[in-house]
Amino acid sequence: MDIHVNWEGPLSLEEAKQLNADADFGLYQFYGDHPVYGQNVLLYIGKAVKQTFSSRLSQHNWDTWIPSYLEIYVGRICTDQDISNEMWESLIDLSEKIQIYSHSPAFNTSNLNQIKSNNPEARVMNWGMRKSLLPEVSVKRWEGGGTVGHVMPKTLYSCVEKR
Repeated sequence: MDIHVNWEGPLSLEEAKQLNADADFGLYQFYGDHPVYGQNVLLYIGKAVKQTFSSRLSQHNWDTWIPSYLEIYVGRICTDQDISNEMWESLIDLSEKIQIYSHSPAFNTSNLNQIKSNNPEARVMNWGMRKSLLPEVSVKRWEGGGTVGHVMPKTLYSCVEKR
C-alpha cells in the first residue's frame, strides 16, 4: 500500500495556526535550531487527526521550547479513491509512525523504536515541499530488512572477488 503525502511550506507558526478549514488535517513537520543537531533541522513530526492543523498546533509550546524562528510544513494525504474518515485517520497514523521511525526527529519520543504495523508493504511517498524528509520511506525498509520488492542477498561478492 502506498501512502502519498503532499507537503506545503514553509509556514510560520502564525500562518500554520490559520489552517482551520475542513481539509486542514494530516501531518506536520517543525524545523528550527537545536543545540546539538544545528540550525534549521527537523525537530518534530506530528499529526492532526480529528482536529485541524490550527487546533493541533496550538497545543504545542514551541514558543517556550525553541525561542528561535520556526518553519512548519504541513502534509495532506492524497488519494485517487473516495475513502472513509476512518481510513484517512488510519493512513495519517501509519504515515506518521513510518516518518518518525525513519527520520528520528530530535523532539519526538514515540515511534522511535518500531513502527508496529500490520501492513509490512506500507510505503510513504513524500511529494511537494518535503524539506528534509526522504522522498520514500517504508515499513519493509526499516523493519523488514530490505526495500519493497528487493531482498538483500545472503552472500555478497565484490567485483574483484568474481574475477
